[in-house]
Formats: sequence, C-alpha cells, structure tokens
Amino acid sequence: MPLTFRFMSFFTKFFKIFFLGIVLAPFACTAEISIPEFDSKSWINDKNGCKGDRQKQIFILQRYKDKLLKASQNQILALLGKPDAVNLGDRTQKFYIYYYANAKVCPQKKKSEVSYLQLRFSAIDLLVEIVFKEN
Repeated sequence: MPLTFRFMSFFTKFFKIFFLGIVLAPFACTAEISIPEFDSKSWINDKNGCKGDRQKQIFILQRYKDKLLKASQNQILALLGKPDAVNLGDRTQKFYIYYYANAKVCPQKKKSEVSYLQLRFSAIDLLVEIVFKEN
C-alpha cells in the first residue's frame, strides 16, 4: 500500500471524526432551563391538565416564551416532562402537545374547547415555535 494512500485514508477518517465533533459538541451537554416561579414537578404530575395545576402555571410559560425558544428537546422534557401527545410533521419536525384545560380524557371535562400548549421542534430537535391554544 503506497504511503500517500495510507495518509489520505488517515486524513479522511480524522476529518470525519473532527467534523462530527464540531457539529455534535453543542448538543452534548445541555443545561437545564430554569424559570422562576414555575413548578415543574406539579406541571409533570398534572397529566392532561385534569387537576388544574397546569392552568395555574400557563401564564408563567407565556411570560418566558422567548427563553424557551431554541431550547433542545431534552431541556423541554426535563422542564415539562413527557408530552400528552406527539405529532410528526413534515421534514422530521415534531410537535409536543401539553393539555392544560378541558382535555378529552378528564372526567370533569366541560363542554368548552380544549386548551393546550403546542411546541414545534425542528429536525435538529430545537424548539422553534410555541403556540398557546386557549378555549
């Protein structure tokens, strides 16, 4: 095997590893998002918003909407827990839905419309859109 071929093979492998390291480094360690006054534990424990704890806290999320944008999917999962529903969009986008009032599965559901928080994640798992659907 000629020396130039071995050198090129090594250089190609090194470049691939280096490039992947540069691209993936920002996603390797993500700090938790902290929002003052927001009780993450009570939000997570209020599945589908049936207890009303989520509805009491939704105004806090509305106030800190800009802080949440560009957060990673893992940061949002740590803050809000597992979503009540997940929808897949075009080009590998994901939509997380968190109900905070009148979810269809709640026993005391009122006749009014469902209220929910919809989060849209890009193909690289960054939060790019937040929609608050009020009843």
